[in-house]
Amino acid sequence: MAFPYAHPIVTALVNAFKFDAIREISSILAEYLVIPKIENMLIAPIPLHPKRLRERGFNQSLCLAEEIASRLETDYTEVLTRRKETKQQAKMSREQRYENLRNAFAINDRQAILGKSILLVDDVITTGATIREAAQTLRREGAKEIWASAAAQG
Repeated sequence: MAFPYAHPIVTALVNAFKFDAIREISSILAEYLVIPKIENMLIAPIPLHPKRLRERGFNQSLCLAEEIASRLETDYTEVLTRRKETKQQAKMSREQRYENLRNAFAINDRQAILGKSILLVDDVITTGATIREAAQTLRREGAKEIWASAAAQG
């Protein structure tokens, strides 16, 4: 993680990136993410549900994944899909978040992840419920190991 989400400047920066669609912020945030290059690594963004993607116009996690992949000179792919339209989690408890995300993800291409080390990328990690559910999905489908990174932790 690069920054504590509770810091007002970080909150403003992440919110401008996420909700105001200022995509250039992904380059600034990715600059501060120190991620080692791991052999046989694949970078995978946390997906948005198609409805949320249409509303927002872009996937902020995908923007970060692209920036990180470019810096590490490695591949990224949208290997996960969000098959369940989940509610926004900002005001949910930890338990509600885990329930909200249960079975939310599916794999697009199982062959792409078999035996790979996957770096999951998200904009903010709060309780870890999203990353946990995505990682469990990847592990069930044959990923070797799963790492996670985010621009901010709340």
